[in-house]
Amino acid sequence: MIRPIVLVLLCALLIQLLLADPVCDDLYIHGKNKKRTVVKSLFSEEECSKIINEGGVYAKKHTWLKNRHGRYSTTDNEVTDTWSVWDMIKNKISKMMYPKIAKMYNINQSKLGIKEVFLVKYSENGQRKLEYHKDGCEFSFIVALNDHFQGGGTTFKHDQKNIQLRIGDTLLFSGRNEHKGNEIALGTRYILAGFLNYGGNHYCTIRTS
Repeated sequence: MIRPIVLVLLCALLIQLLLADPVCDDLYIHGKNKKRTVVKSLFSEEECSKIINEGGVYAKKHTWLKNRHGRYSTTDNEVTDTWSVWDMIKNKISKMMYPKIAKMYNINQSKLGIKEVFLVKYSENGQRKLEYHKDGCEFSFIVALNDHFQGGGTTFKHDQKNIQLRIGDTLLFSGRNEHKGNEIALGTRYILAGFLNYGGNHYCTIRTS
């Protein structure tokens, strides 16, 4: 007869095996999250200006938020389907970013989804940088929206490379790869940032907890 405690352990092991996903394990447990790529001119300068302008109008009415992401918050506002630029952004994510990420990490792009998209503002008189952190998602993107600043860029901790983007360029990477937003010295830096999930918002965290 199988003892109750052994039965419980066997059931727990079986559940874990059923829930296991090698993609989640690679990103969260095995550290296989270092691949990244820069897509040149994914957004036009006109599209970038539209995002900044709509973000400015929205911020005048609702202000900039500074505590949406806990310890590693940015000065930002979430971009939602109420924004006129939403359909354009969503279309570029689904038709251009998903295939790139899927190829980069050898995954099924139909399992990718949008968790959150937000407009971030770094300024010499406000938030200048963001310390090393991991995003609360499987995959992330950063779009450079302007160049009216000095400094900035994104550095990944494992190789210390500072990635500088031109207007409209998009950096695609795993949010589980530790990175930081470098300090700006002058001006105001705007980026469009996005968190993308794999399998759903809590799919991987449930399987790797």
